[in-house]
Amino acid sequence: MLILAITTSTSYGSICFHDGKKTLYKNSWHADKSHAEILGPRIQEGLLAVKLTAKDISLVACDIGPGSFTGVRIGVSTAKAFAYANNIPVVAVDSLHLMAEPIKTDFPVLSIRDAQRQEVYCATFKVEHGLATETLPPQLMSLEQLEKMITTPHIVVGDGYGLLKDDFSDSMNKSLLREQYDDYPTAETLAELGLVYLKLNKTLEWKLLEPLYIRLSAAEEKLVKGEIKRHV
Repeated sequence: MLILAITTSTSYGSICFHDGKKTLYKNSWHADKSHAEILGPRIQEGLLAVKLTAKDISLVACDIGPGSFTGVRIGVSTAKAFAYANNIPVVAVDSLHLMAEPIKTDFPVLSIRDAQRQEVYCATFKVEHGLATETLPPQLMSLEQLEKMITTPHIVVGDGYGLLKDDFSDSMNKSLLREQYDDYPTAETLAELGLVYLKLNKTLEWKLLEPLYIRLSAAEEKLVKGEIKRHV
């Protein structure tokens, strides 16, 4: 078995090759603009490092967002290409789940990503049998809505906390418990979850893999509002 995991939903991208028992190779990077020119070469470097070829990949796990529209699109398109070429299944995991998964705690977990405009992408989880179980699915919220929802202590993870904590009320900040966690998804966590999903038969055909954008892009919002015209 060879699992390829891809995460490019933030400015921090990563890949991982996993054989179903252990990580064979992992690589991460920071992209100021786009992952498009980085992702392909890093995958090829990884295949060379493990002395295998693209044809040996038997499962592709993909971070579907929410996050950067361009980053998510690049990751999903790449995952589809490998899955189509090899006629293999894919696993889709959202970025909020990926950040919550490594946390082992008795407290509920709040995973938040900055969505700009004083809004966040958020989801909540509880840890059961060592795995993060979703209790609130990924959604877009204003800071006001988030404060109304979080009334009990939660472990918080994600870039949304660091960027927006100064905008939270004192009572909100007291409810958010902060430790040292990765505030971005990692492909190694994704590969491990991919194996779990495979055992649970939670895989997809490549053509059913879709990005999780949650809201329209800025250009799409302008199109809906009639501020720009669609080109035919």
